[in-house]
Amino acid sequence: MPLPSLASSRSPLQALTPVAVIPEWISQRGQVSAALRNIEGIAIKHAVNRKGVHYYEIEIYEYTTKNRIPTNRPRHELSLPRTASLPSIGSPGCTRQSTARVERRFGEFVDLRGKVYNHAHLAHKSVPCAFCNQIINEIVWGDNQPGSLLFKFLTTEDKVMDLLAKSVNSLLALVNDNAEGHLCGGQDNIPQELFDFLFKQERATR
Repeated sequence: MPLPSLASSRSPLQALTPVAVIPEWISQRGQVSAALRNIEGIAIKHAVNRKGVHYYEIEIYEYTTKNRIPTNRPRHELSLPRTASLPSIGSPGCTRQSTARVERRFGEFVDLRGKVYNHAHLAHKSVPCAFCNQIINEIVWGDNQPGSLLFKFLTTEDKVMDLLAKSVNSLLALVNDNAEGHLCGGQDNIPQELFDFLFKQERATR
């Protein structure tokens, strides 16, 4: 039985179109970036002791459909930096529910800032890019310094939790506001460190 002629087919062949193949490492970075940009902020309201180890409970709040729209924010907030509108998150009067939760030791907050600083500092041989420069300034000169054990033992638990939350929110704001066109080691590794800190549950058991 002869094969049908292609010329007599009623359905024309469609032209092939090129498809961009995204390397896996770029896809992973995009997923990390999307997850971090979806976070409005974090809050720490509780601390727990597990087998003699003190953990702080991080509650992660993601943007909702309503508060994602800029016009739904009060006009005076539109010109404020991202962290300026965060006190309502996790406050006693807040009725919103966190979307994720993770526990971290005090030392892990300090380690996070140390790792982030190292990534920013080692990413450049001489002059850092604008993003890494902001990260270094935040770690060295920022107001949210959880590295002092003296602070931990001489202040109230509520103040410690507030400072730890602010230290993470400040880094989150810098990462999410970054618009650098040329990636460096700092821009590549710092979001991953922050993502692991907020979402990798196994870190809390080490």
